[in-house]
Amino acid sequence: SLASFNLPIVYDPGRTGFEATAHFDPDPGAVVAGRYLVEDALGTAAFSTAYRCIDLASEDGEEVCLKIIKNSKDFFDQSLDEIKILDLLNTSGDVDEE
Repeated sequence: SLASFNLPIVYDPGRTGFEATAHFDPDPGAVVAGRYLVEDALGTAAFSTAYRCIDLASEDGEEVCLKIIKNSKDFFDQSLDEIKILDLLNTSGDVDEE
């Protein structure tokens, strides 16, 4: 049987993707998706950059990691596989429980 998951796509409606660089690289202080206040970049890998952010929708200003995938179909496909693996790990139970 087939399964699905909810995947919000965050985009800038003023960009076309034909700019000199199509990648989204928010500066510290930027608010992404009206929710995540970017503090700084944690690191960059082959297909993404991780940012330390504050979740403005949380009651206590929870610190979160926001991973932004580079704008490429191959990288997007790879990120979908990663999301599926993370979902499996999150729903498989506590690793410390017997």
